[in-house]
Amino acid sequence: ILCGALMVYYVVYYAVHYMVYYAVYVVYYAVYYAVYVVYYAVYYAVYVVYYAVYYA
Repeated sequence: ILCGALMVYYVVYYAVHYMVYYAVYVVYYAVYYAVYVVYYAVYYAVYVVYYAVYYA
């Protein structure tokens, strides 16, 4: 019984660690992608404003 409980403990322990690791991985890539999108949105906005002012 103790051995079974220890196995369950280790399985839960590693599952929690894996979920935390996966969550950090997802958040990292979400932030990376958000920065990438914001960078290109700002770049495109500056490009549009530049041409609007140039052709005005």
